[in-house]
Amino acid sequence: MYKLFSIFLGFLILNSCVQETNPNTFLKQIGVDLEDDYVVISLENSQAIGDLLVNFDLKLGEIGYDLVIQNIKNHESFRILDSLECYPNGLIQNTSSRQEFSCKRNNIFYKHLYKPISGSDWESYTLFVDQDSILEFQYVNE
Repeated sequence: MYKLFSIFLGFLILNSCVQETNPNTFLKQIGVDLEDDYVVISLENSQAIGDLLVNFDLKLGEIGYDLVIQNIKNHESFRILDSLECYPNGLIQNTSSRQEFSCKRNNIFYKHLYKPISGSDWESYTLFVDQDSILEFQYVNE
């Protein structure tokens, strides 16, 4: 009986830690404001002690798609990669400073923000947008 109660209590504690995920909250951190011009295709939250992983896919409306593409193209780091080049998030050298990258490769637009929080804690925001107006997003907080 005690073991069952402990499992139930643990489940309640974990559920109380999970917050409702609003895609705009995460997208605004990297300068993207879609308002409500999208449909959520999938949304996943994964929490562990001190860590959070959020993944979602959105189908963008025409205005939302144009806003995201212009945001990426207008970023100071924007460049067009050839088909074999790696996305720049693998190039992070200095983990103590904020770093942003944006690019286009094979008709896929990409934006990434790496943001140190304190000590060895950091946040990472990554999005990909394809020509079918599908936005894939991942947030990591470690």
